[in-house]
This record gives sequence, structure tokens and C-alpha cells, in this order.
Amino acid sequence: TIPFDELPSVYNPPSGRVITANQNPFPADYPYRVNGNFAPHYRATQIRQMLSAKTGGWKPEEMLQVQKDVYSSFSHYLAKETAAAYQRRGLRNEALSPASDLLARWNGQMEKGTAAPLLVTLVFQQVRKAVADRASGGKGSLYESQMAASVIEQLLRTRPKDWFPDYDQMLLRALMDAVRDGTKLQGSDLSKWDYGLYNQLLLRNPVVAEVPLVGRYFQIGPVPMSGSSTTVKQTTPRLGPSMRMVADLAALDQSLLNLTTGESGQPLSSHYKDQWESYYTGRSFRMQFGKIEASGTLLFVPLEAKQ
Repeated sequence: TIPFDELPSVYNPPSGRVITANQNPFPADYPYRVNGNFAPHYRATQIRQMLSAKTGGWKPEEMLQVQKDVYSSFSHYLAKETAAAYQRRGLRNEALSPASDLLARWNGQMEKGTAAPLLVTLVFQQVRKAVADRASGGKGSLYESQMAASVIEQLLRTRPKDWFPDYDQMLLRALMDAVRDGTKLQGSDLSKWDYGLYNQLLLRNPVVAEVPLVGRYFQIGPVPMSGSSTTVKQTTPRLGPSMRMVADLAALDQSLLNLTTGESGQPLSSHYKDQWESYYTGRSFRMQFGKIEASGTLLFVPLEAKQ
């Protein structure tokens, strides 16, 4: 295990400057023991860096760019370490050379329609399994902790000998297995790999989706998505933002809110999925506090009033 105080310092940001994205928000010198299933620091770190890079105030619509950000510092680091391991070996392998070159050139953006995010995701899965197997032989495939990324980065930065005698060899094995897995998924031509075909979102109504012939018209997807578990826009095949909100406390009517699908859970309603396109493309809607301009009204009548 990695001692808590040896994790990256940003994991425990200094008091008074906390940005939370499900990571541990307590400072390193917090005097009380705190337990929780926290996420790694990558998303909070990226949010802080983006907010710090801009001088002056932020407009609500500008905050959407932060919410949609899909840069993964962890995946970028893993890609560079894997490519460097291959280059240090001085190998020229017909299957691995294009993969290594792809990772070396990549900018860390987990974008759909590109190949590198898929390759580094498959590398991560192999490295995670290798680390878990070292900790508990034969149980590597069971390790899916959300802290795995931080553990792997710490191991690669410090490279303790009691984990792996040769970290480059471990990374090359992971790269080889990742290329194999990717070939099974999307063919042998890396240039045609598409992360979005792997990272897909499917939203199904649990009732009407089962209706023959028409059920599929009430579902959304599968659609390709950008993002990962370590990007601000946290999107995987198993999770995604349930809504986006920007609160302007100085002018509440300038605040923005966008639901994933729509305001109604009724499949026959016009509002069942009327916000989906805006959610997918990164647009949003003004919240109305001072003056409400309702486009429709839903009236609930108590049963007693009918009698």
C-alpha cells in the first residue's frame, strides 16, 4: 500500500482553497481520522488549473468549457511512460512501434473519434491488473478501485523494486496486451480505432424500452462519448454527469442548468428528452428566478378537490 501522506500533495489541497470533485477534500494536516471512498485528485487538479489560468471573472457560459474538459493528466502520463519504455528498449516491432508512436504524439485529450484514448485505456486496464496481481496473485481482474490511477502513477514515479523488478518490461507487456485487445475490438489498423465506439452511452427507459418494435424509439444511444473517469467531464460506459449547473450567485437569473435528457420521466411527453441534444453538444439553459416564462403548465389536482 502507499502511505496516505505520500500521495500527490494536491490530493490534500491547502485549507481555504478546496475544489472538490469527489476527491478527499481534507488538508494533509487535518487532525482527525476521516474515512471515505474518495476519488483520485485528477479532476480537481484540472479544474483548479483551468480556473487559475484565467484572470478576471468568469461568465456562466464560460464555465461550460470547464465542465466539458476532457484532458486526462493521468492517461497522458501513462501514455508517455509507456512510449518511453518502448523507446528505451530500442525495439522495432511491427505491431508495437505504431502504438508507441501514437502514445508519444498524443495530447492527453480523451476525445471520441480518435485512437490514442482507446489504446491508453486498454494499457491502463492491463497495468491495473498487473499491479493487483502483484498484491494478490490471481485476483488482478477483480481490482477496479477508483483510486487505482493514483496508485499506478505513484508506483511508476517511485518504482519500488519490491513491486516490479523491471517496470519498463511490465509496461511493454501491458502495451502488447492492449494492442491485442484493441485488435479484437476494432481491427489491426490503429489509425481506424475510435475511442467513441468503446466509450458509449446508452440510456434506456426500464419499462417502455421493452415494448416490441417501438421500445427503441424511447431510448437514447448508444452514442459515442468523450471523457473518462479522470477527466472533468467524467464519462465512462458506466457513468456520466446527471446534469450540468452553473450558479451565478451575483445574478441568479444568469445561472445555467441542463438535465441529461429532459424534465419529464413520461415517455410520451414532449419534455422526455428535449434537453438531450444540448447536453450532448455542451449547451445549457438560463435558470429563471425573478421572472418565470413558462412554456407549459402541468396542473396537479388533489383527489379531494374532485369530490
